[in-house]
Amino acid sequence: MVVAFFICWAPFHAQRLLAVYAASTTPGPIVVTLYDALTYVSGVLYYLSTTVNPVLYHIMSNKFREAFRVSSPVVVFFLFVFFHVVLYFVETTGFESRKGKILECGEELAGVAYVAGPLESSE
Repeated sequence: MVVAFFICWAPFHAQRLLAVYAASTTPGPIVVTLYDALTYVSGVLYYLSTTVNPVLYHIMSNKFREAFRVSSPVVVFFLFVFFHVVLYFVETTGFESRKGKILECGEELAGVAYVAGPLESSE
């Protein structure tokens, strides 16, 4: 688990250290390319870390498996209640009809912006 944590978070910390280094000097094209690559790789890996962590706990820990079995029905119940509260809110407040009006207003504004044309440079 420690190895997975290190692998998933090391690129993020390397990217942060590179950002500090690049801020104190003028970065060359290799540093900029490395920074961009580390940004994308670290973004994927730290989200992957949150996905891998429960799987590793499930594989490694009997206590975690038992707690998951016990808590699963409770979690499903709360998700069920939450879903019905959201549906009730949408039905009683007219949220969908207001959402439609907001979208229509946005389309009108987009039409005005389109008629006005693209911004021209002042060269």
